[in-house]
Amino acid sequence: MTIMYEDDNMPSKLSSSFFLSILLFITAPCLAGQLVQYQSQPTAAPSTPNKTKRGYTAHINLGYSWTNWSDSYPYDFTSNGDGSFTMGLGITKPFNQYFSAQSSYFYTPSVDYNNNGGHSISQWLTTLMGLMKYPLSDSTQCYLGGGLGMRYTDFDGDTSVTIRPAFSAGVQYTLNSYWDIQGQYLRVNNVGDDSHGNYIPVSNIISFGIGYSF
Repeated sequence: MTIMYEDDNMPSKLSSSFFLSILLFITAPCLAGQLVQYQSQPTAAPSTPNKTKRGYTAHINLGYSWTNWSDSYPYDFTSNGDGSFTMGLGITKPFNQYFSAQSSYFYTPSVDYNNNGGHSISQWLTTLMGLMKYPLSDSTQCYLGGGLGMRYTDFDGDTSVTIRPAFSAGVQYTLNSYWDIQGQYLRVNNVGDDSHGNYIPVSNIISFGIGYSF
């Protein structure tokens, strides 16, 4: 004889299974769509910093040079005795964010004076300096420089080449990856006596320039 019995929880179990089946039927397409969408998305490449691979920066500079010849000699200076415009070129080699090496060249017009006839003084100078830079923002930095200034002087036919300490200070603004603009002050110390016994006063130069990195 077979004994049959009735489970009181059977209707609830059937009901739960029924609703679970409906839930899976509804959500399965959504889950499948999400999986396909996730797999179809391209893998984002890891971000890398924008490194500007530039080895050197060349500058063209224009400015004014104060070389006070008129206070150094009792002559009648007829042109450029107190100063004159100047123009020059510069090349900078950065080592890192804070240190660079710089070489520059400046030409100044001749100085004319009367002393028992007309005479002239012509001069140009070049510098070799180390720069210590401090960034003020992503595009602006200031710097201080120190090194040597070599000055060529033709004093009424007496030529000499002298080397003296040189100092600079400036501000540079980066326009883009290639171009920048800068303002700079440069000082090359005086020479007490050159090879001909001539005194050469301090050269003070304020210049503004545009630079190209390559």
